[in-house]
Amino acid sequence: MIPALLIENAVKHAFEKGFRLGHSVHTLIRDHTRIPEKVILPSPAGFKMVTLSAIIRIESCRGNCSILKLVSRKTEVLTQPLNYFEDLFCSHFFRVHRSCLINLNKIVAYPKKTGFLELEENHGAEVAVRRRASFFKHHKAHLA
Repeated sequence: MIPALLIENAVKHAFEKGFRLGHSVHTLIRDHTRIPEKVILPSPAGFKMVTLSAIIRIESCRGNCSILKLVSRKTEVLTQPLNYFEDLFCSHFFRVHRSCLINLNKIVAYPKKTGFLELEENHGAEVAVRRRASFFKHHKAHLA
């Protein structure tokens, strides 16, 4: 299922660029929602470029801050709320509970009994009981 925000953005983009009759809505959404390989992270000294494959998980902090846990054991604190990243990276990340997004490419193991995801670099996250079914669907679609 395609999030409503992506459809809205794709339609806006279509009208800005001039919608051609030969294009389907699916093509417009696919072209408009390509996931960037690198992300620009603002910092006090300027900005940093981080690849999506370097992000293991994103946690929410108090207020509208998010903490990125990176492969290099570094953390970056950003002033964007978690749902900003959820909308931006919807095809590569999944919200396992209200305060954590995980990179689907970084999953090592998932024992169903415990509901605790093992991620690379000894990171982990518990999948909320109510999100387990949607997690399996999302992960299966991601692997396809």
